[in-house]
Amino acid sequence: MTGDITETRTENGDDNERDFEEDVLIENPLKRMLMLPFAPQSVFKNLSVKSSRLDWIIPLVLSIIISLIVINVGKDFLRNDQINAAVQRIENNTHLTDEDKEAQIESIQQAMEKMAGFQYVMVNVSTVIGTVLWLIVVTLVLMAVSRFILDKKLAFGDGLTIGALGMVITMIGSLVRLPIVFYYESYTQSTVSLGVLFPEAMHDNFFIKLLDIDIFMLWYVIVISIGLSVFAKKSLMKALIPILILWLVFRIITTGITGFMSGLGA
Repeated sequence: MTGDITETRTENGDDNERDFEEDVLIENPLKRMLMLPFAPQSVFKNLSVKSSRLDWIIPLVLSIIISLIVINVGKDFLRNDQINAAVQRIENNTHLTDEDKEAQIESIQQAMEKMAGFQYVMVNVSTVIGTVLWLIVVTLVLMAVSRFILDKKLAFGDGLTIGALGMVITMIGSLVRLPIVFYYESYTQSTVSLGVLFPEAMHDNFFIKLLDIDIFMLWYVIVISIGLSVFAKKSLMKALIPILILWLVFRIITTGITGFMSGLGA
């Protein structure tokens, strides 16, 4: 998006306008955002005709606010999760004696208590920065898939809008997860993923971890694929398959790194 806040694509730049009558266009950014979970294709078709910077600013700001609320209302649970994770790594370390384990656990607990204020600030800062960086990465991925796989140039502003509007889905996921956090008194255990379908004894298996997919993140991937297919004028499957493959590669890498780091403490 360039120049004016509101951009209308002409027939020379995008002929999607032919698909809409003037009275069908949804011009309110808030209404488009609220409609996204129910009619994503219709919303993105509207955006391909007429869009505004508010279409990515509003969901981005709301996503940051909701993330900060979720983090802060359960900050004690988050700190306990961090302590428990550190304690678990020490207890799994077979090279330490029981006395060494107790000493290290006590040291970690004291250190975390002293750094509680600093960690509180860092968690909030990283939440804001992380959300913005995540959106930028998603935008660049959409642009790359569109250019090199779908053979269609996607403007940065359009990719930004697709990725940001998709955050409506992750906002819903955060709100759904919040009562689960309070129920379990833990962020770690409050999952809304496919992993709950597998027996607890299998949760440490690499392939099970790979399949432990957050339901709302999967929904998000599908929604941004719909947006990409509309803007690139391609079928949904042509847009969805490469994005799913890239997401799978990302999960393999992150799951492998997490497993490797956990193994260092054993």
